[in-house]
Amino acid sequence: MTISDALINVNQRSSSRKAAFRASKAFRARKAAFRAKWREEASRPQSTKVNPYPGLRSFNVNEAHIFRARTNQIEALRAALGGTSANGNARHVIMVIGGSSSGKSSIVKAGLLADIHSLRMKDGGGNWYVAECRPAELPMQEFLSALATMIVGAIFREVQAQEPNLTEKSPKFVKKVRRALDVIEAHVAPSTGPGDLRATATQSVEALLKVRLWSPRHQRQTTSVAPALALFVQEELERLDRHLHPRRAGPPRLLVSIDQFEEIFRCPDNSEKSAIFDFIRFVDQAEQQGAPELYLVASMRSEELHRCSELEGISDVVNRSVHLVELVSHDNVRQAIIEPGRLTLQGFDLLDSLGVNWPYEEKAVDVIADSYNEFAGGKADHRADALPLLQHFLRLLWDSSVGAWLNEANDDTRLTIDSASLSAIPEWEDLVQRRPAKRRTALPPDGPPKEQNRLARVLNSRADTVYGKAIKAWCKVAGDPSRETQDLARTVLKGAFISMVRQDDRRRVVRDWQSVDEMLSVSSEVERLVPPNGEGQQVERAARFERPLIAALREFEYATLIEKRTDPGSRESGEPVSKYSVFHESFIRNWRQYSDWVEEAGKASNILRVVYTALNAPPKVPVPEDIVTASGEADLSAVIGDMEGDAQLAVPPVEKSAASERTVTRSGWASQEWISNEIRRFQTASMPFDASRFLAQLHSVRTGASQARRKPFELATQAALANERAAKAETEMAAAQTKAANAEAERARAESREAEAKANAAKAAAETASAYAATAEAERKAAVTERLKAERDKKISQRRLAVVSAISCILVFCFAAIYYLNGQKELNLFRFTIAKIGLVGFEATEIGGGISRPLYRDRDLWLALNALESSDDWNGADSEIDKERNKMRGRIMHRARQVLSDLTFVPVDSTFAQSTSQSLGGGNFKHEKATCLSPSAGKEALFSRKDGRTGPTEVRYTFHNGVLQYASGKSEEFRDFDGVNELGSISELCASSDSATMLVISNKGSQPLQPYVILTQWNQTTGNSPRWYLQAYATRPLQSWSSLALFTDYPIDLTNIETSYYVSNDTVVGFVVPVKSIRKGSREVANVGPQMGVLWTNRGYSTQMVDSDAFGKFETLSPACGVGGLPESRECRIAKQVSTVEKIVGKYTELSSNDTACVDNSEYCQVQLQVFEGDDPNPVDEFNYIGRRPVNFDSDGNYLWIQSDDRIVRKFDRRPQVAKDLIASRWQNLTCELGRNILGHFNDTSLGVNEIPRFYLQKLPPYPDGQDCHPAQAGSP
Repeated sequence: MTISDALINVNQRSSSRKAAFRASKAFRARKAAFRAKWREEASRPQSTKVNPYPGLRSFNVNEAHIFRARTNQIEALRAALGGTSANGNARHVIMVIGGSSSGKSSIVKAGLLADIHSLRMKDGGGNWYVAECRPAELPMQEFLSALATMIVGAIFREVQAQEPNLTEKSPKFVKKVRRALDVIEAHVAPSTGPGDLRATATQSVEALLKVRLWSPRHQRQTTSVAPALALFVQEELERLDRHLHPRRAGPPRLLVSIDQFEEIFRCPDNSEKSAIFDFIRFVDQAEQQGAPELYLVASMRSEELHRCSELEGISDVVNRSVHLVELVSHDNVRQAIIEPGRLTLQGFDLLDSLGVNWPYEEKAVDVIADSYNEFAGGKADHRADALPLLQHFLRLLWDSSVGAWLNEANDDTRLTIDSASLSAIPEWEDLVQRRPAKRRTALPPDGPPKEQNRLARVLNSRADTVYGKAIKAWCKVAGDPSRETQDLARTVLKGAFISMVRQDDRRRVVRDWQSVDEMLSVSSEVERLVPPNGEGQQVERAARFERPLIAALREFEYATLIEKRTDPGSRESGEPVSKYSVFHESFIRNWRQYSDWVEEAGKASNILRVVYTALNAPPKVPVPEDIVTASGEADLSAVIGDMEGDAQLAVPPVEKSAASERTVTRSGWASQEWISNEIRRFQTASMPFDASRFLAQLHSVRTGASQARRKPFELATQAALANERAAKAETEMAAAQTKAANAEAERARAESREAEAKANAAKAAAETASAYAATAEAERKAAVTERLKAERDKKISQRRLAVVSAISCILVFCFAAIYYLNGQKELNLFRFTIAKIGLVGFEATEIGGGISRPLYRDRDLWLALNALESSDDWNGADSEIDKERNKMRGRIMHRARQVLSDLTFVPVDSTFAQSTSQSLGGGNFKHEKATCLSPSAGKEALFSRKDGRTGPTEVRYTFHNGVLQYASGKSEEFRDFDGVNELGSISELCASSDSATMLVISNKGSQPLQPYVILTQWNQTTGNSPRWYLQAYATRPLQSWSSLALFTDYPIDLTNIETSYYVSNDTVVGFVVPVKSIRKGSREVANVGPQMGVLWTNRGYSTQMVDSDAFGKFETLSPACGVGGLPESRECRIAKQVSTVEKIVGKYTELSSNDTACVDNSEYCQVQLQVFEGDDPNPVDEFNYIGRRPVNFDSDGNYLWIQSDDRIVRKFDRRPQVAKDLIASRWQNLTCELGRNILGHFNDTSLGVNEIPRFYLQKLPPYPDGQDCHPAQAGSP
């Protein structure tokens, strides 16, 4: 090679590198421009400028360039509109028919309308004017709104085309628009600002159209609307078209496009509906009517096609103009996947490859297409859902892949969407179906759900994710991230989404449009918490529900799962109302949560239909249990809740069904308004509907059905409990016999080994004696023998001595083994006894759901605690056994705190009014007159406290509009006492002098005048201006069968309530109240004069109590806090070693995002205290309370003290004797046949530890008269 050739090669390589550098630089610049546009469009969730896949919604007119895979169907539709009908006339009406999700709306908008101006008609013709409308509730008004939008849009487009350098705010632009509006006599005021020009122009044109097309005369005679529209096109639109297009080819033509035509049939306004149908008949005969410039294209679901036969003449129009839509074929789906993305990148000059699949890899396209074909060609009920699900997945995939590509540090990389990109989409690769973690409905009876297609699974996963974001958005706007607020958001959102669907005439689920107010009206939570009566309630409704709901729905809007639009009927009021609906029914069917909600509501609606029909089908008298079956009651309870106040009637169904096996919320989510709306959907003229009357009848029917099922259920439950106890006893007896047999066998083996060892020892002793005799004889004879023989005999003796030593060691080991085995046997017997007593204690402390706790469990609980405490029965136990016994006693006492946290009623006053030595809890008993206040009195009650450290020195109570309020000083304003007001309507309030204990007589539920004892405590805020807040930390209702039965016979006498007095000591508190006797059937319960009854409960044992003597004894400990489980929360922990054995650990959660729980002065903590012994990781005792943050603890074995951050010290009672005294007092002060008269004075009964299980398993007497307690004889309680 010559030097000149080498120089030429060097120059060529240098030129190539420079060209590559310039190309790379240009590519980076184009990618940067695309990145900037990507970020700009991020705030427009429905935009397709950078993401060409619309998701669940249909394609719009301006998206024709990315609408692919439907070329043949679009051409067929264009040919149909430009062709002729069977009679030779031009076709003016085209009905595009297809199933749900078939893509008919996209074909019309992005296929036909997008290129309408290139459509050639036989008459040549001029410009096309297209009015797009989608009717929802008022089709005629929405049609006029579409016409006004079309006219104003045409004016603005033409002015912008003539003056491309002008903006809409420029004076010249505004002048041209006004001049065009003047042509059609739609004048705009000169004072209208440029910013309001488009909106004002639209309103002016719409007002003109209402005068010309929808005046009162037109509404009365709807056949005149179509001729009036034809005249408007021939005159006003003609003048406007001539003004905008002086060189036009011919007169203008108007094409009206009606999407979702089937919605018109559901319009409640007959005049609105008739006007549209008359217009269709008119346009179908446009040539004969002298209006050849009118055309109409309507898209309609094939499932609704039968409705056209209900109207005269419409079926003929459909038969002449039908155009069927096909699903996307297997060959065209690849085009729908690849080309929109390729065209978008090509628009930014980012075309990187000429490969047929770019920017996708071929394998990725194959997998996506196979998933589509699997869905569309499978056995699903809605195979057409494959198309919107495909677009939804492609939008997610494009967002994920392109977003990652744009965020790469290296700008020279090229975009490639491959299998890894598919795997990055959640749930694409997960082949195992998972239902949501918390569900209100059970799995279907035939097993787990069928596996979802990948496309459906992706939608389901994304909807779950957006749902979680919506809950967080609700809590953020509400300013409260607590679990209660999250549950409230879930309940209201559930009702909102259910309201956005309805059933058509063939009971198919279709979408519906709902405003925020309409969504809230179906929620029982809104109906319960914010009744719509007054301006103040409306303000609270907006703050508590409307704004959080809008924020939650905005998350679904941003995810393109639901859409929002302005209700045309609300424009005239000046306050436009937004309405929401899902983008597509495929979202309802493929989001499993949504589908379950709709199914749940549908079942309840069917039951309501059955009840309504049965109540309106005379002359047959309906039988409640035949109308509302057990499974039907479960379906109703899941939606509208159980009967308030009748929880005892809500008997779980005996028969097995899918409904009866699921977990049902006690309150439901649906309001009474939802119930009324469901009935109105199917009511007929022959069966008039009265909402309040039906709700009362529904409650009556459900109550009757529950009562009819109650008795057999109770019998079945009692039989099951008896069988269970018998089986448990047999099992325990068999286990005990097995253990005894094993112990006996082990003892026999030990005795055998001992006898064998004794025999060996005797034999060894005999051998030793013989050896000693032989040795002596040998020594006597060896005296005359040689020294060598003596030495040899000595060695022999030494060897024999070694043998004897070995045998002795063996005997010692055997005796030691026998002693050890006997000790282990005794330890095992102790552990077995502890376990048996623990079973008794655990069953005795079971919480059976309110009043279902049997009375004999108090006896069993006392026996278990007494057996574990008795020292005589545990002689011989080591420290390990004592530790296990104390741990078992602590566990039973912890469970007993929940059992004893109720209210006990005794219809005599001897327990408290006589000698203090006979009172509950022993000595130091005091009583004082109670202060009572009635809501109807209209006055205040004043309390003066002696101690200003545990609360304010002065407290005032009053009722305002039936709501109890308090003020903690003369200068303090009154505040609502939420803890008491939750009990409902209050008839009377009595309180102690220190206002620490309250007696509330409430009308909550179905039983009037129910008593509640409220334990309160004062909490003081920290800071420069401390304030006192009153907290109701324990509400004690009547919960046992005994107390409720006695209280029913001896209700409170409110006429003498002022004679009540308050009684208390360190263990119990209560009120002595006047009671009166009533008649019960033919039996006189009591015929004596006024008498007193006692309502008492414990304090200090089940809940904490203030200990003023311990103030100032503790220092403040700093907690150790870390990241919590809730958003922006901290989990805090305080630990203290209170003795060489015990350590106390306190835990609570701080929510610091907006200064709530444990931070804000008006909120309290949920605190858990655990007591540990030694290195044992399991707590020996546990306490829970709600109050201020703890800063220190202490314990002496009898009490546990807690100091909170307001410097107040409170304590829990840990003494086992207190629990036994409380149980014994409940028993001793009960005058009933199933009390001590039958089961005996158990606290006076001497039972050994080994006798407890026998006493526990004894046969119990039957309940007298279906209850466990009533007065022993007439007139003597």
